[in-house]
This record gives sequence, structure tokens and C-alpha cells, in this order.
Amino acid sequence: MVTLRCMLLLSCLCACAPSATGQERSAPSEDDPFGAPPPALDARKAAPAGQPAPRSPANTIPDDDPFGAPPPDFGTKPGAKSLPLPASQRGRALPPGLPERPASRPNDDAPPAPISIDGGASINPEVLTKIQDNQLGLQFEDRNAYFRILSLAKQLPLAHQQEFALQFREQRRVDVPKYQKRPAGDFPAFIDMFLNPDLYRGRPVTLKGYLRRLVKFNPGPNDNKIGEVYEGWLYTADSQNNPAVVVFQRKPEGLPIGGNLVEEVEVTGYFFKMYGYEAQDTTRKAPMILAGEVQWIPAKTSHAFQPLPNRIYVYLTVGIALVVGVFWWRGVQIRKAQRAAIAARYAGRDFDAFPPTEMREETFVETNDS
Repeated sequence: MVTLRCMLLLSCLCACAPSATGQERSAPSEDDPFGAPPPALDARKAAPAGQPAPRSPANTIPDDDPFGAPPPDFGTKPGAKSLPLPASQRGRALPPGLPERPASRPNDDAPPAPISIDGGASINPEVLTKIQDNQLGLQFEDRNAYFRILSLAKQLPLAHQQEFALQFREQRRVDVPKYQKRPAGDFPAFIDMFLNPDLYRGRPVTLKGYLRRLVKFNPGPNDNKIGEVYEGWLYTADSQNNPAVVVFQRKPEGLPIGGNLVEEVEVTGYFFKMYGYEAQDTTRKAPMILAGEVQWIPAKTSHAFQPLPNRIYVYLTVGIALVVGVFWWRGVQIRKAQRAAIAARYAGRDFDAFPPTEMREETFVETNDS
């Protein structure tokens, strides 16, 4: 009996003692000083049923991504309906970037539609289905088309884009009865694009005018490997003080960057959308053009005095010397002729034939008496 009780007590003590395996799992390590799983795993386990687990730091957009979300009133969540451009809105200018990419969706793995189905004469309408006009800044729905059009504009030769733009401009001139019989140069392309954005969306256009502002910025991570780009505010002759926002990738050497510019340029690119921005007086909109490059037309510098070549100075010196020599020789010849004429006039005369005589005194007295 005593032996049986001792065996039962010993078995109870062994069952209550911690196992070696349990001590190894909970022992602290250098990576986990508290011997606990990583916080992200704890967070996922702690999330209530039916709610998504919080995002880990590896899935966040970097802080230096300029595609910040637009103001909340204009819809920043995926699937939210964008509000139209308000009649009056004041505040700071919006950054030129796009908002944050939304969470992945089930159909994101589907192959993208081709960017163009006619060799670059226009953008595939399937790529532009989510683009909307009259919104402040750029929306997250613009991101995919924005980068793909910039990539196409950079790869397609500029001469091809200019030819496509000329053909579309001529087509629009013929479609407008008012300008059918007028010269092609009279067609106001800017006004027609401003009033008919749906007809111009994804079409190449050519604008010529003056850049008043030019900035350089990084659009952030993208699948098209587009790095730094330039954004210019262009005013054309027919824009009536309304600017066009031009985004391009290659800047001509020497074209200055900054504000208060007056630089003449010509740009050919694809019309993207009517871009809303906050002006000093109210909220306005401007056509946004996505291009690969701009052509700069530098102003001819005029100087008050331009130095002449050395040979010009030699020619002037010789000419002046010849003129002076001719006048001097002419003067000598004139003086010789005058002396010869005087000598000829008095030749053969006897200047001693009539010597002067004294007046007689009586003659002088008689004259006085009379």
C-alpha cells in the first residue's frame, strides 16, 4: 500500500513539471527578446472574425510618393463617386501628382488593354473609360492611363504624332461648318478642345504658345519606369488667357525652369482630361496634354553694339585715306590753276610805264582859290 501511494505521488509530480520542449519554444532570442511572435502576426490573430487583418508595413506606399490623396470632398476611397468641380473654391494649389493606388482587386491580374489600336493615332477607348473631367487635381482612377500615355508619347516618334495631330485637326475643321471654307490656320484648336473634351480625349494635338511656368517633379513609383517629368503652363494665341497644362519627359537643354517665364514652345501630345485647379480668384479648369517632349524656340538676343570683323576696320581706314587723298590732290591742282590764271592775266604788262609824280604846288593853290 505504501509503495502504491509513493508511485502515485511521483507520477503527479512528473505531470506538473514543465517539459524541455516548452522551455525552448518560449525562451527569449536576439530577434524576439520577449519570446513572443512578431506584432503583425499577433495583430492578425487578434482581429475579430469577419474583419480584415491590418496592413503590414511592407504593403504601404512610401512616404515620399507625391501621389497624395486629394481633398476628401472629391472622393479618395476606391469606388467612391467623384463630385463635380465646385463653382467656387479657394485655397492652396494642388500637387501635380496622382492619389494613392487603391487596394488590389480581383480583376487586377487580367492583361491590360493595348494602349493604342491604330498605331498611335489615338488612345484605346478602353484605357480611358475611368477618366473624368472637371475634378480638382488627378484621381486614383487616372494613374494607369496617365503613365501608359506618357510612355507611349515618349516611345512614338514625334514626327508621327505631329502627322496624326494634323490629320485630326483637319478632320475637326471639316466637321465644324463655320470653318469648312476658311484656311486651316484659322481653326481655333484650343477653343474647340476646351468646349469638346470628349471628342479630343486620347487624340494627339499640337499647341504653340508661351510657357509662363515650368516645374520638375517625380511622379512616384509606377510600372512604366517613368522617372522625373516636367509640368508647364502654356498659353496660346487663341486661349484667351486660359492655360493648358503640359506634362512631358524630355526638356530641351537651356530651357529655364521656374515661374514668370516667357518662353515660346511647340508641343505635340495626347489630350488627357480637363484638369481642375485652384486659381487666385476661383476654381478653374485647363486641358491637360501628356507628351514626350517640347520644342523650344529661343528668342533672338539683340545687342546694342556688335563688334565688327577686323577686315571691316581695314576697309574703312583705307577708304577714309583714299577720300582724304583725293580731296588733298584736288586742292593742290586747284591752287596751281589759280596761280597760272593770275600769271596769264598780267603777262606782258610794264608796271613801270606810269610812275607816280608829285602834285605841283601852284596847281594845288589854284584849285583851292577857285
